[in-house]
Amino acid sequence: MTYAEALALLRSSETMCRGAEALAKMGNQAALMPLLDAHGAAEDAAARTCTKEALAALGARDQARKLAASAKPVERHAAVTFMGMFKDDHHVALLGQLIDGDPEPSLRAHAVEVLWLQKRTGPWEPIMVKALDHADTAVRRTAAQALTGQWGTGVLTALRKRLTVEKEPIVRTALESAIRSHEEHAATRK
Repeated sequence: MTYAEALALLRSSETMCRGAEALAKMGNQAALMPLLDAHGAAEDAAARTCTKEALAALGARDQARKLAASAKPVERHAAVTFMGMFKDDHHVALLGQLIDGDPEPSLRAHAVEVLWLQKRTGPWEPIMVKALDHADTAVRRTAAQALTGQWGTGVLTALRKRLTVEKEPIVRTALESAIRSHEEHAATRK
């Protein structure tokens, strides 16, 4: 089977797995983006699983770092998606950099959502606390939501501090909910 034939198989959920498996065997990393598109278009769990397995076989986890530095927004979005699909402690700091410095608002929002799903180790909490003060409303809201359930006086202090200056109603609601959750948790610990 040729590369083009394998790509053509990705167009239908019925043949998607055969195409994904063939692309994985070929080992051509150029197939990462078409496989990611197929994964997003997959109509059933089996097709999503096949495409994810092919992405893993082609090194999507490791390619995320390279794609995150791309000048092309579509490739940076793919990097963030790969980081969400293939979690890794090394992705946390990179997601923080994208939240802080990417020029695309939709990518910053995507990065903070994916960060929310990462393991809460190492720099996760400081990055989320810092995101509470981000200029982007979507980033602040998601950070507040993510910090719900991240217990500790430092987190609670940061949430309260942000609430004193937050103007956006949607973010204020998320902050109030997170603070309430922290206070309820603290009350049950007494």
